[in-house]
Amino acid sequence: MLDLSAVDLADEVDREQGLVQWAQAFNAQDWNAFKEIDRNGIREAANTMAMIMMNPTERQMLWDRQLALMDYNTEMISARMTGMEEGMKKTESK
Repeated sequence: MLDLSAVDLADEVDREQGLVQWAQAFNAQDWNAFKEIDRNGIREAANTMAMIMMNPTERQMLWDRQLALMDYNTEMISARMTGMEEGMKKTESK
């Protein structure tokens, strides 16, 4: 449990773990204050929230783009693995 009113009592371990930044995120008074917090997990949460708040058409376009990027990356990994296997077979046959 995170006591948002006791953030000023955070020790160095709490700061290293990002608890102070998360408390700041939950206490943010506006969207800009939330987005300015510099921590990967919080930045990812802000991006996800922004996506959720988009209109359905924008959300679908973003989702389609993300799927296309994942498909592309999967194809590239598969092609690389196939190329490596073919290279190994040629090396073994020599």
